[in-house]
Amino acid sequence: MPISDPQIGLSKIAGTPTLNADGTFDVPYTLLIENTGNVDLRDITLVDDIEAQFGTDIITGSNAATPTGGVVQAPIVNIVSDLPGTILLAPTGNTSFAANAANDDLFTAAASTLGVGDSIEVSFVIRLNPAAAGQTLENTATVTGIDPAGVNVADDSDNGSDPAGNAGGPGTPTPVTLPGFNPSLIISKEVASIPENLGNGSFRVTFNMVVENDGNVDISDLQVEDDLIAALNNPQANGATLANASVSFVSGTALTPNPSFNGAGNNDMLVGTDLFPVGASSVLALTFEFTPDSYTGPYLNTATASGSDPNGDFESDDSEDAATPSSTQGASDVASPTLFTVSIPTVPISLGSFSARQQGDVVVFNWFTQTEVANVGFNLYARIDDEWVYLNDEIILSKGDSVALQSYEFVAPTEATIFSLSDVDLTGNETLHGPFTLGQTHGVVGERRIIDWQAEQAERESKASERKARRDERQRQRIERRMQLLKQRQSNADASER
Repeated sequence: MPISDPQIGLSKIAGTPTLNADGTFDVPYTLLIENTGNVDLRDITLVDDIEAQFGTDIITGSNAATPTGGVVQAPIVNIVSDLPGTILLAPTGNTSFAANAANDDLFTAAASTLGVGDSIEVSFVIRLNPAAAGQTLENTATVTGIDPAGVNVADDSDNGSDPAGNAGGPGTPTPVTLPGFNPSLIISKEVASIPENLGNGSFRVTFNMVVENDGNVDISDLQVEDDLIAALNNPQANGATLANASVSFVSGTALTPNPSFNGAGNNDMLVGTDLFPVGASSVLALTFEFTPDSYTGPYLNTATASGSDPNGDFESDDSEDAATPSSTQGASDVASPTLFTVSIPTVPISLGSFSARQQGDVVVFNWFTQTEVANVGFNLYARIDDEWVYLNDEIILSKGDSVALQSYEFVAPTEATIFSLSDVDLTGNETLHGPFTLGQTHGVVGERRIIDWQAEQAERESKASERKARRDERQRQRIERRMQLLKQRQSNADASER
């Protein structure tokens, strides 16, 4: 009769961890048990106290009955090999398995038998805390059985899927490496339309902002801040007054506006308690009124989006001047302030709409005026390398005084995407409009406002005495601008020759 040689082997392998949006991780494990000896084994047990080995990285104090607990899938037992002539009575998975000292048994106490050469597979899934991000954790399980003589045999698990390779020998821990967090907020901001002249020296400005979570974890306590008073003094100090600032949620993932936001001390546009899930995108509208002193722009304004990742680390991003944020933006990129200007007219000239569209290698500009009085014509500017550059060689002549809509079109080769338009009156005074963005129509074509002609006439007469003294200075400025244009052309020509 052969000598009895009871042996049992155990292997364990970790599957690919899944990062949940809340920052937790789900890790699947698969264990293989094989009777590698020459006698049947009964009363098979399998224990795995993961809490003792992972510590606080595993969510503890719960089991499969609690979906957010440490075990999110209870042990499932499958037969891998049932050889002919052997007795196999597979163990029953323990639905109360908690992966801790209170309940580390993967099987129930029901009778079980593992015949010679037979093998079974056990699988379960645990959930780990966000603090485990980026770590490599190791774990070992232990299997036991009893031979016909009542002798206990055991084996500590070996990493991998071969339970027979080191049966009965010292185990090798099974590692699992958790992916790191990549939290990312991005935000864009643009002027929604031409600032509205309220007719009392004040203007109404509306911004549209788009906030997106393009990272791999949820962001909690989302906030968007905007210091409007600082914007009205950037880049030039200005005694402007601010009023009626408000923010509203427009579309996308719901956010809660802060009703107390005023942009002048209370700069939080949200209540700051919203959870912003992975892939979320929200549109906010910011509207305010202000009365400028003498400075008409451009004003430079930046908003900041911020929040916390599941580990409580702070994440933020400053806005870029665009309709939607770019995925390459992120907190490491330099913000691009959103520009806006206002027009304080001294003559009744009103710009109704402006558009710039790409057509092949050129940009086609179209604009409508609602009224024109004493207007000589227009200049077009493109923003190139943070400087405003003329697009027209000669002034674009006005079609004459009119209280009816008048349309204009101009075509220029340029790669710029930001433009401004100015009108020039009979005294040489130049009034800027914009900035405007390529591919967008600003204003409403065909809309006309009623002009208070008596007020405008009174304003012109009150300024008549000042014009004579200013003409010489304006003439000097026109000559200087022309010289700058000639220098720019020469510089462009030299660059093209090189």
